[in-house]
Amino acid sequence: MKSQIHISNAPVSAEFDLVLKSCLTRIYRWPVPFNWACTDWREEAAAQVQSAAWIAMGDYDASKGAEFSTFVQGRVMASVLTRYRQEWSYGAHRVSTVEDWETEDRTTEAFGRNADFVSLHRALAVLPESDRQLMVEYFWEERTQTEIALSRHTSQPAVSKRKRRILRSLYQRLDGAE
Repeated sequence: MKSQIHISNAPVSAEFDLVLKSCLTRIYRWPVPFNWACTDWREEAAAQVQSAAWIAMGDYDASKGAEFSTFVQGRVMASVLTRYRQEWSYGAHRVSTVEDWETEDRTTEAFGRNADFVSLHRALAVLPESDRQLMVEYFWEERTQTEIALSRHTSQPAVSKRKRRILRSLYQRLDGAE
């Protein structure tokens, strides 16, 4: 589904349209958040782009020396990225405990049949409990590596190294699942 964005009364309409289309092209390459269907997320992103662009257009002050297109693009991308992070955080926190990964029924109940999440669920399910718990603490509970290291009586570099190893393993499993 292509979203049409056109601002006919913008002072530099053609340039404005190109900036917004460029932003959408980049945004559409991002993975879709867990709790969204692709078409719905694209519509939401397009609406966020339009909203941020209008606000940026109103805030633009040529006397500050920034180029109009650069200013708008920066504001739009920052706004959509903030929304994107909110959606990923919301989706990730819907499954807040390791127990939620233990059964396919609870996973489907939490996320529907999102293929990305099902693949992630399967990859996480085969991790050893200690590795899975580290991922939960870091990504779901949003603890820092330093906090995790202190609670486990180890060093932050050791936690970082272990996290990288686990992520490499997950990436390999996910690449093989496709």
